Amino acid sequence: MVSEKPRIFETDGVRGRVGSEFINDNFAYSLARAFSQYCARETEKTVVLVGRDTRQSGRSFEVAIIEAIKDSNLRPLALGVVPTPLLSFACMTRSDVAGAIVISASHNPYGDNGFKFFDSSGHKLPVESELQVELLLRANQKIYRPDSGGDSISYDTKIKSAYENFILGSIKPDLNFLGLKIVVDCANGSFFDIAPKVLEKTGAKIITIGCNPNGRNINDQVGSTTPQTVKNSVLKHRADIGIAFDGDGDRLSLVTSNGRLLDGDDILFLLSILYKKQYHSFKEVVGTVMTNFALEKDLLRNNIRLERTEVGDRNISQMMTRKGYVLGGESSGHIICGDFMATGDGLLAAMRVLELIFLEEKSLDSLILNFEKTPQVLVNVNVLDKYSVLDNSSVKEVIKSAELDLVGIGRILVRPSGTEPVIRVMVEGTDKSKVHSVSARVASYIGNIYTSD
Repeated sequence: MVSEKPRIFETDGVRGRVGSEFINDNFAYSLARAFSQYCARETEKTVVLVGRDTRQSGRSFEVAIIEAIKDSNLRPLALGVVPTPLLSFACMTRSDVAGAIVISASHNPYGDNGFKFFDSSGHKLPVESELQVELLLRANQKIYRPDSGGDSISYDTKIKSAYENFILGSIKPDLNFLGLKIVVDCANGSFFDIAPKVLEKTGAKIITIGCNPNGRNINDQVGSTTPQTVKNSVLKHRADIGIAFDGDGDRLSLVTSNGRLLDGDDILFLLSILYKKQYHSFKEVVGTVMTNFALEKDLLRNNIRLERTEVGDRNISQMMTRKGYVLGGESSGHIICGDFMATGDGLLAAMRVLELIFLEEKSLDSLILNFEKTPQVLVNVNVLDKYSVLDNSSVKEVIKSAELDLVGIGRILVRPSGTEPVIRVMVEGTDKSKVHSVSARVASYIGNIYTSD
């Protein structure tokens, strides 16, 4: 009998410390082999794409995965270091692709790595498909024996060029950004070469940081999860806008010329202005349970409804596909422009914001000036077993007490991270001091329970 939840897959594929039970060469081989067998059952297409971010550990996983695809009688096509959304794009545009595997731990630190999967349509696998892959994994174990031919992998470069042209083609052809000064931070990750090249072709002056990966510096004090770095550069160079990606390019943060940091909710607010102009029928945006309440209120004022789903860009994408919506995203910076892509794409979203700046003839500061988010605090509590913590009866009581304190003024959401060994405590409300005190109280209690265990 199939369990209701996958045991290995989490919110965004499989992720963890390099050398752990699920992040090693042998497991990468076994998992890729199971995924390839799944693809062979689902479609007659024969190509499985393989891409990776800039982590040093990605190379050996790449070799193991390519061998697994070959052993499954499918044809691997290695793309080398490329952003995650590029693989989704390739699945959508090539007729021979059965699926894709991305070797990346996204915004996680260098010592982590992981595996993400796309189906032939460029969508991340639904839970039901992940369960099937896990069943195949358990049923067809095989020891990985490295092939000495791994050093001679040849990489396809045509797809990268096609993706660059696709991104440039996502904005109106008569647009150019001459005179615009942009700081772009690629997190020493997989956008390090593509993003500056594409942005330069818009005519803007580009200042780069985080574009010198060495295999060990991905997300290290740079990128969308450390936006202070790009903010400092924007202020130093008196730039018009700062653009920061995470290590695999599916998340985005922005900085205005005045140094205001913009997260995914801010970006959804901005893009809703653009989409309302471009699509007469645009009336919905998809967010998550974490989406700031201020966005919901502002959208309603413009006759746009916010629909919420569980955390994870896969959940957003599934709702958008099911209901025919064209815009969705997370506070964390996953923005899905569904009229172009099936998954989050930081560069695509950034280009659309630049298009808005051009069309409105306003600075980013002016466009975002009147959007003020409801005070919200997110506290991460490190734990060993993120699921058992929430089963603790005393923790449940503390959360219930916090909910009573926030009645009429806010809300609390406590959940396990889908990508890290942490519990996330989010508190939102109109009383800023109450938001901070309640979040600190709940996070501290969870931390003490974990320590005492």
